[in-house]
Amino acid sequence: MDNGRLMKDKQKLIPTVGHGACLILPGGRNILGGSLFTQFLNADENTANSSSDSEDDQQTSPTFEADCFEVSLDSTQPSPMTCPPTVPCLPEHNEVLTASENESSAAESVVRGALITVSCDIPAARKVSQFLGHKANKGCSRCEFEGERENPRDVTSRMSYFTVVEIVPRLNDTVRSQAVEFLGATNATEVKKIQKKNGVRWSQLLKLTYFDIVTMTMVDPMHTVFLGMIRHETDLIFQDPLFCKESQRVFSSRLKCLRVPYDVGRLPSSLGEKLEFSNLTADQWKNFALIYAKPCLWDLLPPDSYESICMLCDIVQLIVQPSLTDADISRLDYLLKSHHRYFENIYGRFQVSVNYHVALHIPDMIRDFGPPHAFWYFSFERMNGVLSGLPNSNRYVELELFTKFLQDIDIESVLPHDPLVTSWPHLDDILPVAREMSSSVIHPSLLNIRVKSMFATSTQDMYDLQLSIDKGDTNMFGFEWKVEYLPPTRLDLQVTKDFYLKLLCFYEHLYEGNSITVIPRIDKHARCSVNGLSLTSDLHSSDRSSRVKAYFAVVDSEPGYPYFGIVRFFFKSLVIIKGNSFNPTETTKSHDLAYVQWFQFYNGSDDPFFQITDEFYDGDEIISPRRLVSRCVLLKAYSNSPYKFVVEFPA
Repeated sequence: MDNGRLMKDKQKLIPTVGHGACLILPGGRNILGGSLFTQFLNADENTANSSSDSEDDQQTSPTFEADCFEVSLDSTQPSPMTCPPTVPCLPEHNEVLTASENESSAAESVVRGALITVSCDIPAARKVSQFLGHKANKGCSRCEFEGERENPRDVTSRMSYFTVVEIVPRLNDTVRSQAVEFLGATNATEVKKIQKKNGVRWSQLLKLTYFDIVTMTMVDPMHTVFLGMIRHETDLIFQDPLFCKESQRVFSSRLKCLRVPYDVGRLPSSLGEKLEFSNLTADQWKNFALIYAKPCLWDLLPPDSYESICMLCDIVQLIVQPSLTDADISRLDYLLKSHHRYFENIYGRFQVSVNYHVALHIPDMIRDFGPPHAFWYFSFERMNGVLSGLPNSNRYVELELFTKFLQDIDIESVLPHDPLVTSWPHLDDILPVAREMSSSVIHPSLLNIRVKSMFATSTQDMYDLQLSIDKGDTNMFGFEWKVEYLPPTRLDLQVTKDFYLKLLCFYEHLYEGNSITVIPRIDKHARCSVNGLSLTSDLHSSDRSSRVKAYFAVVDSEPGYPYFGIVRFFFKSLVIIKGNSFNPTETTKSHDLAYVQWFQFYNGSDDPFFQITDEFYDGDEIISPRRLVSRCVLLKAYSNSPYKFVVEFPA
């Protein structure tokens, strides 16, 4: 999909590494854009303040210092009668950030910055952008929806954000007018009345004339979905009296049997026994939804409850994708709305917290700013973890950590060394070179999506496509399709007679009509990196990544059908293709191949999972590793089950 309709409408957006972006304005000036991540701390306890404000709460106000573009916190509620502090330096204010080696140096570097998004959890986002918290009547920063209080006379009572009416979005111009109205209040009573009516106060970000405070104040999927919806619904499941001790025992057994690859985050081993989920990180909740929830809870819940958690798992599956099409976004929107209604029907309207409402806005944010990877909170929390590990005196923590952080940065590497250099090269001169360098390289996750889509949805010459990939003819796809073998490796091995006959049959089918000679020696490899996946085999000490999925064309004009197997080993093989009357040249060609045995299906249905047996099909054991599109794990639902579930891992 494109990089977002908002930036496409207002200015050209060219994404770069991380959360920054280069904006090319109509005037031709290059501007560094970035996201503002904040975390509000309790001044006494130095812990995250997750409490939410109502109309009467007094909250801290972020202020910005123009000379260093840093965030500081006032200790008092901003008064609408006082002059607001300075604003960030931005192009329209004709201000610049300067940096030099020392005070006497005359060489300065001009850096222009633009704030693209405010990405925080809900309490922090409300404090930065000055929308009222989710206990207020208008608790959403993106629409005019008003929550329903369980007890209208008690402002601390539970609120329902069950959304059945059509969402009316807030408008930037309207919010700005309401903020100016708040700023013009002359007494405390009027202030309280205005903010209760509009659900918004004055924010210093409104002094940035380009800043759309509604659209650019983000809903963070990490807090909203992973730490909010998934955690809440899981707690409700395990608190249900219908989830008895026998169900807990089966759940714990399945959890332990899921031997996931080492590069996939694992859950604590004692999790199933204690059902204690309070200490799970956002990444663990994400993995719980992607991998563990569906197979471990199957047949242990009422059908409605299981259907609800499966919908939520499908939502997470879409949110974590590095690339989303318009069809993906439409499906995400449908799943969010369906789950919203389904969840309320099962657990009641007052279990529908603000997270379930604001999540309905995620599809619109993806249309504006791209996939959630571009704006979610993981990178900020990861940096928090890095900084928290730095030594400090526990007295001036922020100052000491920031000083240490600056000491570790090589500022010389990002500044011009030549004092005569007064400007950076224009992006138009750099981007064509960057595009040319990256045209033949594709990100592993995007490669995996493209390959899966090619095998699963293509309906044209599917059988010929398989043959071309097995031959190694991959230039047709327009990108570099590497197969990288990893140790341990055993070179120049003599093959057995049975394996040689299988290899000969494979090549005769591959080069039908040609006279060939198969070299009876191969190089064996235990591991392989292909399609954005790290795969292992029986030759490796760990077989956790040896169960794989591939598509086979049954009919040439239909998409491929998935099969699941276990990789015995990877190998390179040579074949001599002798000439014919049309091409008399004799060639020796090397092939990247894998020896895979394919499990027989128990019933061939994928509802709720594909079910397989321990028996193998005969034939098609030799295949190009480029056709292996995902890793899987096998799980027995019960100890006496005649079949196993296939649980597929995301890339």
